[in-house]
Amino acid sequence: MSTPQPVRTGIAGLGRTGWHNHAGAISRLPELFTIVAASDPMEERRAEARDRFRCATYPDIHGMLDDPGVELVVVGTPSHLHPQHAISALKAGKDVLVDKPMASSTAEADEMIRTAAACGRKLAVFHNFTLTGHCQKVFSIVRSGILGR
Repeated sequence: MSTPQPVRTGIAGLGRTGWHNHAGAISRLPELFTIVAASDPMEERRAEARDRFRCATYPDIHGMLDDPGVELVVVGTPSHLHPQHAISALKAGKDVLVDKPMASSTAEADEMIRTAAACGRKLAVFHNFTLTGHCQKVFSIVRSGILGR
């Protein structure tokens, strides 16, 4: 039986969330993930990623989406861009982890979900409190169906 290879990950957005929440966490799990690409409009952020992770860098997400070495895209760009960037990544054949908020409307979230299904890709939303008791209670209520779909 072969050892699973780490998921080749690209991070879109190297601001506070992309750098500290995502790049920091991913870099501590080298057996599961390896950062192979990053995108950000600021050259100094890209340079820091190149130096730290020895990865390819791009001034925008679209260049990174063309990189065949990227399997998973972490969307840590400004919140209003989450739906657009996640949908673009899904259509490019990448799995997506999108930071919260997923979208600004239910319609945007539904479009993201439909796109993932149509493209046969995985879509997940990152929330750094998902294992806390109060979040688990909310999840339990939502799964119960008492609130509807």
